[in-house]
Amino acid sequence: MNTYTVYTRLKNADLACLSAKTAIEQYLHYDKLADLQRYTKWMIQAETLDIRTLKSILDNSYYIANPNKETASTDELPAHSKWTQYHAEVRSSNASSDDEIRRKINETFGTKIHSVSHSTLWCLFVDQAHSDDLQSELETLVVNTSSQSQGLLANPLYEEVAFSHYLA
Repeated sequence: MNTYTVYTRLKNADLACLSAKTAIEQYLHYDKLADLQRYTKWMIQAETLDIRTLKSILDNSYYIANPNKETASTDELPAHSKWTQYHAEVRSSNASSDDEIRRKINETFGTKIHSVSHSTLWCLFVDQAHSDDLQSELETLVVNTSSQSQGLLANPLYEEVAFSHYLA
């Protein structure tokens, strides 16, 4: 079975992401973020899916991305060589799947996709070298919400976070 990862992102200004960065700076008083980007990360598991068919699904349907307003990439995320990058992958704690999307793709494109799931991927960029202390600080103060003055990107009541240092 093959697993494909697709990253989608808004082509124009991502107002939710801009708002999150502003809130981190102004309300959480955290000024170490050089940039913040938001993607939707799709994981697709299939037996008979090839890259050409996947590109056709992305270009000719709205199941994974709306090509009018979103870009979709099956490549790795872009790296910023001048900044240290961390990823916060946020997904719902409820075991929800995208079965309806999977079913429609299979019907429309004649594929045999077994599962489709998605999460929000926040890319945090800092203008400092990686350290365990910095990683812990970002996770505690910026990512995981624990009070009105700590955390913003994930709500522990209904979301789970996988946080890591990203090496391109």
